[in-house]
Order: sequence, then C-alpha cells, then structure tokens
Amino acid sequence: MQAEKDRLEIDYKLDIPPAGNVTKPVVFILGWAGSKQHDLSQYSSFYGEKGYTTVLYTLPTDMMFLLSASVVGDIKDISKRIYGILKDNNLCGRPVIFHVFSNAGAMLYRWTSEVFLEKHVSIVGVVMDSCPSRLELSVGLKAIYFVKRQEGIIPYLSYLGRFVSNGVKSRMDGNWNEEVDVYQELKSSASSIWSHLFLYSTNDGVIPSSHILEIADSRKVAGASIVKTVNFEDSVHVSHFKKYKEKYIDECQKFASDCWKQFQDNSKQ
Repeated sequence: MQAEKDRLEIDYKLDIPPAGNVTKPVVFILGWAGSKQHDLSQYSSFYGEKGYTTVLYTLPTDMMFLLSASVVGDIKDISKRIYGILKDNNLCGRPVIFHVFSNAGAMLYRWTSEVFLEKHVSIVGVVMDSCPSRLELSVGLKAIYFVKRQEGIIPYLSYLGRFVSNGVKSRMDGNWNEEVDVYQELKSSASSIWSHLFLYSTNDGVIPSSHILEIADSRKVAGASIVKTVNFEDSVHVSHFKKYKEKYIDECQKFASDCWKQFQDNSKQ
C-alpha cells in the first residue's frame, strides 16, 4: 500500500504572489509531456504579476504515451491529489482556471475538472495551448519524436517500440475503453461550458489544427460562455509563447480577467 501511495505522489509547485488577490481564481498550469517546472514557470510569472495564485504540474510521460484503461485509473487518482492541493492550502473557496498544454495537459484536465465539479469547485475557464487532438497513431508518433528527439536515435526508437507494443497489447487484452479516448470525452461533454481560449497554430507540426477547431466548435454548440480561438500561424507545438510572447501574455491575461469578471457578475445575481 505504501509503495502504491509513493508511486502516485505528485511533484507540483504552488506559487502564491506576495500581493496576490485572495479571491482571484487559482490557475492550474498542466504541462506537456516531458515539460519541467522551470518550463512552466514562465507562464506562472505572467499570471502571478496580475495577482493569480498558480499550481504547476506535469503528468508523467509514460502515462501519456503508454495509455490504457488501468493508466486512466492512475490519472484519476492523481486528479484527486490535485484537488487536495486546494484543500491543503485553504484554496477550496476560490474559482479555478486551467491552462493546459498538448494532449498530456488536456488528458489530466479532463479528469481533474471532473473531480473539481464533484467537489463543487467553480471552474471559470480553460486555456488550451496546442491541444487537444484525436488519439491517432500519426499524432502519437509525432508527439514522441517531439518529446524524445534530443535523447538520441536509440532511446527514441526504443520508446517508439514501447508505444506501439503498448497500444497493441492494451487492445488485445481489452484494457482499452471509451474512457481512454479523452478527445471524444471533451468533444461530447455537456458540463464543460465555462469559457475556453484555444491557442494554436496551423504550423503546429504535431497536432492538426482541425482537431482543435472541432473541439472549439463543440464548446460553442454546448453553450460555453466564451469561446475564442487564436491562430499564431507559424509557431510550432507548445512554442507560441516563445515566438509571440507579448501577444500570448495579452491573450491569457485578458482571458483570465474576463473569466474573473464574469464569475463576479454571476455571483451577484
């Protein structure tokens, strides 16, 4: 039991700005596969300067690429631990905004948002950077290359083999079900009608922009309060901030402000 507990301990970072507004939303920044806390801190900084508390966390890479029904169970447990961050730090009364990257962030967001709704946490918005996409083989292969390319050809090919083998084995063993298909879950969700900001590029290189726009359209149909898409056109996967820093920050800060204002207005009714 202790080994299982330790295996699912989460390594997160909580940033509370010194002059933070104690009623503003908490921003959960959920990273892309392979991202580190120092990668996510640059995003935390521009939220922090506006008084938002942030939580930074990235799902383990294997949980993204070696997916199965049993791994989904582990992700659900991690989602409950992420809720515990709110509880342990007396933040449960605060509204929440998610800022998620790539399919790893989108996957964790899908389950964490469900836990938050069960616990009556007010989710007021989500920023989706370079996500989500359908779980297609071509997307998986490109994503693994994106994450593993700097490790060298041998480690890359080895991990590629594990990815393909896991996919085949999971389906043969019946360890694959509808819950694994996060894209369809997000597309058909009747509950996620909070505000959405999609930051993408037609030159992403990993995820087709058509997948992202399909989800955006589904949120409009579902009745989401705000649905905005921003096409950076030539920046690559999860690199829109790096190439268009000022525009990226402006879009995110304005979106967070709009979500916060809308929550305040609804609270007065």
